[in-house]
Amino acid sequence: MIGKWRTIKFFGIGDFIGDVFDSQYKTGDPAKGGYKDYNLDQEGKGMFWAAVVNPNRKDDPEASKCDKFPFWVENGKTPDVPMAVNARILGEYASDSIALPSTQVSMAPSGTSTVNLPTWIWAPGKQFTEKKVSASLAGITSTAVATPVALHIESGSPDATVFPASGNCPINADGSIGEPYAAGKAGQTPPCGVTYGRAGSYSFKASITWHVSWSATNGERGPLPDSIFTTPPQNVTVQEIQSINR
Repeated sequence: MIGKWRTIKFFGIGDFIGDVFDSQYKTGDPAKGGYKDYNLDQEGKGMFWAAVVNPNRKDDPEASKCDKFPFWVENGKTPDVPMAVNARILGEYASDSIALPSTQVSMAPSGTSTVNLPTWIWAPGKQFTEKKVSASLAGITSTAVATPVALHIESGSPDATVFPASGNCPINADGSIGEPYAAGKAGQTPPCGVTYGRAGSYSFKASITWHVSWSATNGERGPLPDSIFTTPPQNVTVQEIQSINR
């Protein structure tokens, strides 16, 4: 992407490169796109912009397009060049910086469940709340917002019943999910959980979806791709209770 660039410094890259930059930015011909004394007489009226690759997206195919030499842009203007930073790109950059919590859930019973008895699933509070990050450039600030939607559970068994029936456990007001199991709840239906109908070994997974959007101080706004985080599969062994009738 194209971002602001204030000062050119050289760290051992050779006199040849230094001369090339001097001929463009120190003694260049403005009529041919060059500059005089690095535009020092325009200090405060604008900045040099340069190609900078977002380290979080350095492997994207479009990252190789960030190869334009530094150029001068007046304050308050957005250059008309491919990949130049605008309100949306700022929003995307901000979204890359949002630290979203990993998706980890607790289960009771843990590891081994019983046929036709519910397994409770929950995640502690204050994890899954709205997250915001802002980024600013050229007088524009864009804010990215990630909002957790629901925890989706996959039992790994076609004979299981999930709660709720959609498999999407809502986010509680305090940022938690479900409700911790406690003594005396064995006969209750969990707000988030699963009941296995057949003995066996199953691969349980849970994923949480975050809706992401951005809005800018210039009035622009829009959605960004959802972020989905999935737990590593957990092996759940389901056993039957054996009884003898005489």
